Formats: sequence, structure tokens, C-alpha cells
Amino acid sequence: MTKFRVQEIARQRGMTIEELAYKSGVKYSTVRNLWQGKVSNPNYSTLAAIARALAVTIEELVDSDTMGNNIRTPGRAAIA
Repeated sequence: MTKFRVQEIARQRGMTIEELAYKSGVKYSTVRNLWQGKVSNPNYSTLAAIARALAVTIEELVDSDTMGNNIRTPGRAAIA
């Protein structure tokens, strides 16, 4: 399962779940679940919004030790 560095990067920037949800426009529950590692296959658009809010690339959000083919893109099953 791929893990995401949302919590780590947000904390480095002094952001809470609430602030990240607001700044990214992503629902609080979705951000919280990514933050807590409960999401293994987020939509590409969700990761893109969170990455923009954190000023990082999507690749930087992905824990390279756990990278897999489970990021859903519109019209596709998954990408690496």
C-alpha cells in the first residue's frame, strides 16, 4: 500500500488538518484520512489540490518506500 507524506509535510509548514482542507479545497474528512494514512488510492485531483496547497509536487507527497500503482486518475484505473 502506498503511503502519503501529507501529515509530515503539513507539519513542516505549520499547517493543521483544518488549514490544509481549507487551503486545498478538499473535504476535511478526506484530508484527515490521508493525514492518518487511511487512504490507499486517492484521486489524482485530490492529491493535486493538496500538493498545490503545500507547495510541493505530487511525487513529493508519495512515500517512495511504499510507492505503488494506486493513484486513480480520471478515466484510468491507477498510475504509478
